[in-house]
Amino acid sequence: MYVLSISSLSEVQMDFTLDFYFRQFWTDPRLAFRKRPQVEMLSVGSEFITNIWVPDTFFVNEKTSSFHKATTSNEFIRIHHSGSITRSIRRLLLQNRNVLLPDLRCDISSSTLFYYPSERHWRKIARTEKMISLSGLFYYVPEVQKQDIKMNRVHSARLNGTRSQTFD
Repeated sequence: MYVLSISSLSEVQMDFTLDFYFRQFWTDPRLAFRKRPQVEMLSVGSEFITNIWVPDTFFVNEKTSSFHKATTSNEFIRIHHSGSITRSIRRLLLQNRNVLLPDLRCDISSSTLFYYPSERHWRKIARTEKMISLSGLFYYVPEVQKQDIKMNRVHSARLNGTRSQTFD
């Protein structure tokens, strides 16, 4: 899953909107074909999806969901000569906020949230006085009374370890 945006955070409704690409991979030997010199893989459009088996996918605690359609469907399928299939879909979900932020039970007036655009992981940090962006780090500041507190260190846990940053 590749997240394009997280928006419309609603503290009242306890939900948020998530726009993302969702990719699925599986193998169907019935779709395997003989490899040819110039044809190793076939790319087909969304109209082909009704002709093949696809896995059922459910999003836990989703309130509403829709497929992104501008002029055409944002979905494609790639079929490898071995029968392995890649499906890519652009989706828009209105999701229960507890799924994204389960561990952020904090006083919103004394905390804020941040994320690295490349990681899309939210973390809790100390108070800050305004929205800032430093080295690709963005801060979301709720609509509360701003306080004159300077943030100078961020500690972030990642899948490949942890990192701290110091700002002057």
